[in-house]
Amino acid sequence: MFELEFWHWWVGAAVLGALDMFAQSGLLLRHGVAALVVGLVVFFHPDLIWQLQLLAFVVIAVVAFLAMRRQAKRPTAELDKQTPSRSGLLQARGRDDH
Repeated sequence: MFELEFWHWWVGAAVLGALDMFAQSGLLLRHGVAALVVGLVVFFHPDLIWQLQLLAFVVIAVVAFLAMRRQAKRPTAELDKQTPSRSGLLQARGRDDH
């Protein structure tokens, strides 16, 4: 019978992390983190059946995806308030290039 061990998840996390360096989207990295978390759970609970392991992976990956999507939909005006502009920095220093 096939069993998923903790190191299967860790190898999967490493592969997904390496692939994300080429994809540069962050999506694979989030899946890699989900695999790493499941690997940690399996490390401490090695009797966890593979169906629950896969379910945990899917749930963590979906939650990570939704969190990423929510962060990406933040209004740009809110982001502009957090990041000072170049002219604002120059004015704060008492200089004005205009």
